[in-house]
Amino acid sequence: MRRTSRWLVLGAIVVVATAAAVVIAVARSGGDESAAQECRLVTPPSAAAPAPGSSGIKVTEQGYTTVPPDFPSNATTFPRVSIGAVLENTTDRVAYRTRVVFDAFGSSGASVVTGPQATYKMIEVPILPPGARVAVGDTLVADEKATISKVSISPTVTQWLPPGGPNSGLAPITAAVVTGKSARESDGSSLITFTAHSPNCTDLLSRGTAFVLRDTSGKIVGGNVDGLTKQEACQVGGTTTPVTAMSQQNTVPATADLDKTEITAFCDVAKGPGIIRSGEPIN
Repeated sequence: MRRTSRWLVLGAIVVVATAAAVVIAVARSGGDESAAQECRLVTPPSAAAPAPGSSGIKVTEQGYTTVPPDFPSNATTFPRVSIGAVLENTTDRVAYRTRVVFDAFGSSGASVVTGPQATYKMIEVPILPPGARVAVGDTLVADEKATISKVSISPTVTQWLPPGGPNSGLAPITAAVVTGKSARESDGSSLITFTAHSPNCTDLLSRGTAFVLRDTSGKIVGGNVDGLTKQEACQVGGTTTPVTAMSQQNTVPATADLDKTEITAFCDVAKGPGIIRSGEPIN
């Protein structure tokens, strides 16, 4: 009888322990499902919807520099103009896929960026939350022997979305240059080292990186865009180690203080155009 009672007691303990494990497993499973349901990227409106314009997106700062080419013999042949600007969303909505067109003009008032080079005038800012600022930049190759008298930066919002946050992929992603890790080369190029932080609940898709270049006083002297993807900057949490964005030859003014660079990681909830052609962004 004692032996039988002992096995009955042990069996009861096993049943209780198993039931407890099942309860815990169900609770954990339910928690994971709940978290997955909460983390749902926003679905943007159809690309066929009419563009609502640029009202509410302001160019708060801008600047440019004509950068000498890397080969002295080309100094007056095809000048390059490095352009940088800061945009601000003054609305209470998310600006989705803001297309920013850069241009440079001669003394006659006509554009001096024509032909195949005109394809590189546009970049796209995937997500610009309410009240947020974003650095945008581009370097354009001007026509042969052109003289640049002024530039323009024209933003147009493709779609407006309601305010969102980390659970919809619309939380702002911040980026910062790592001090002392970037340097301008003699050919006017640079690798700019930066880190990024993303509070979003899932990875977004990288659409490249843009940066605004400033001099030692903080004045904008140019900018550029690296259209290559930097997926680390768009992953959950952001970068675990610093990453680099490239600015090509003849794009970084000699007056730029790279430690003062303002940088933006472009991250999207959906794939971009994926092809460089007229009328489409280069990132």
